Parts: sequence; structure tokens; C-alpha cells
Amino acid sequence: METFRAANARSRLSSRTQASVSLSVGVCQVLCQQLEGAGTSALVNLFFRDLFSPVAYKGYFASDIAKLVRKFTWAEVGETLLGALNRTDTSHAVDTPLAVARAVGQREPQQALVALAVKLAVGLEDDKFDLSVPLEELWSQALSHSNDSIIYTLSRKFQQKSPRLLDRAIKLFLRYLEGDDISDDKKALFVAIISGRIEWLKKQIRVLEKPFSWAMPVAEFPESDQIEMFLRGPEATLNTTGIVSFENARVADQYASKYTGFGAHERKISASFDMEASGSNSDAFVKITKTRVWYDKNQEDLPELKRELDKLMNATVETLVKIISKRTWARQK
Repeated sequence: METFRAANARSRLSSRTQASVSLSVGVCQVLCQQLEGAGTSALVNLFFRDLFSPVAYKGYFASDIAKLVRKFTWAEVGETLLGALNRTDTSHAVDTPLAVARAVGQREPQQALVALAVKLAVGLEDDKFDLSVPLEELWSQALSHSNDSIIYTLSRKFQQKSPRLLDRAIKLFLRYLEGDDISDDKKALFVAIISGRIEWLKKQIRVLEKPFSWAMPVAEFPESDQIEMFLRGPEATLNTTGIVSFENARVADQYASKYTGFGAHERKISASFDMEASGSNSDAFVKITKTRVWYDKNQEDLPELKRELDKLMNATVETLVKIISKRTWARQK
């Protein structure tokens, strides 16, 4: 156990100097092997807490950690392992406990690890969620190893997300609706999520099928609910006086440049508009003027929007009819 003692000594020295430990892959694997062969639960907990916890990407060691979990009882080492995994870098926060759960192959650890993965996933902002969460793996393990409460918590995350961000998830949910591997109650949760996307599509199609108007019905403007309402409504221009306050004209110009300069396209969410700073230092404001870009672009996409709507409507209606038919038949038996 000399390798373990030396590594732990470095960890304690690093803690005193407030520097983080980054064990090499080789050293961490050697420590896991030594602990598996001759360690105790106390040493394993020490390893998880002091050495493994600061490691940046813990997923490399999923199979090694799983061997330690199988050697000891979950009651002995589980809490410390969950604490270490809870400190994982955001970009790997969800896939690491999923990797350990997949490798460990025991029900109690799997349930706890998947519950942690769901908790960490639900806590992520939408942009980080979409970049870092292994969607198919998360749902597969949640459906296999979680109770109804955990699955409901995860489904709520998707119901609360903007429907425009659900494209990847809905493709997965449609596969679940087509199969027979999950219960009707869980299928109903997927139908509820897909319904949000259906309404989002309908709002756009209703506007795009009519003669041109300035309404952009699914526009998003996270910085201001009032500006978002304006973008969704029929008016063409808006002054921010009384909506957004600016210290001086320079600050107003900086605000406008966020939506006209570099990166402006990403900030215009389901909308198109120009911004121009105006006024003096004492009454600086920004004038927002809508453009036709959103309408014209989505006119081109209208056939695809309709095809997606038809596909989602057919899938959800078919699922609900099957659920109702089965329940009606069960009551009549």
C-alpha cells in the first residue's frame, strides 16, 4: 500500500496549500487495484474522499471504481463515492455516475448513481445540458434503474425547457412511444413533453400561413419579458424607455451592439430585429426595429414544420388511443 500512502500524503499536503490534486490515470488505476486486493472499506472511503474526489474526469476509472463498489457493500462506501462524484466537472457531471452505474451491475448502487446523474442533469442550465448530457444513456438508465419519482423529476426538466431545444430529445422519445419496453404511464410523460413541441410548431404555422405580420410567436428574449412580449406581438418598433434603464449613451450603445455585432445571430432566438442606441446620457434608450428575416426564413421552412407537426400529432394520438383502449379493455374484464 506504499503507493496509496504516498498519494494520500501528497493529497494532504495539497489541501494545506489549497491546490487541487490531479492523479494520473496510471496512478489512480494502481491505487484501485491495490485497494481491491488488500484494502478495507475505511481506506476505500479515504481514497474516494481525498484522492479520487479532485480528479477532473472520473469517467476514465468507471470500471475500476465499480470493482471497489462490488468488493464492499454499498452501505460501506456508497455515500463517500456519491460525494466524490458530486464534485465532478460540469462537462462530465452526468456521464460519470452513469458510467459507474453501467459498470457496477448491482441494483442498489445503480439506483443511487442514476439518481445522482438525474439530480446533476436537472441542475444544469439549458446550454450546458444540451452540450454535456448523454441523452440516450441518461434516459435508458433512468427507465431501467429509477423509481417513478426520479423519472418524473427528469421529465419535468424537459417539460420546462424551451420547445425549440427539444428536437434531439423528441427523436428519442418517439422511439420509446413506438416500442413496448416501457409502461403506459411513462409513455404518457413523453406525450406531455412532445405536446409542448406540438404547440410551439402550431404557433409558428398559424402565423406563417397568414399574410405577413410582424408577430414572431415563439420569440425568446431572456433579458426582458416585456421585450419578449413585443417580439411576439404585431408592433414593428419599440423604445426601451421604462423597460431597460441605461446609465448613459455609451452603455445603451453597448447593449445594442450585443444584438447587432459579433454573436448577434445566436442571441436573436426565433426572432429578427435591429437595435440602435439613441438619446442623450440622461435619457439614453435603445430602439428595437423588427425585420422580415424571421418570417422569410420560416416561410422556406414551413413545409418541414408541417411535416414535423403531422409526425408528432400522429405519434401522440396513436399512443393515447392505445393507452385508453388497454385501460378500457382492462376495466371490462
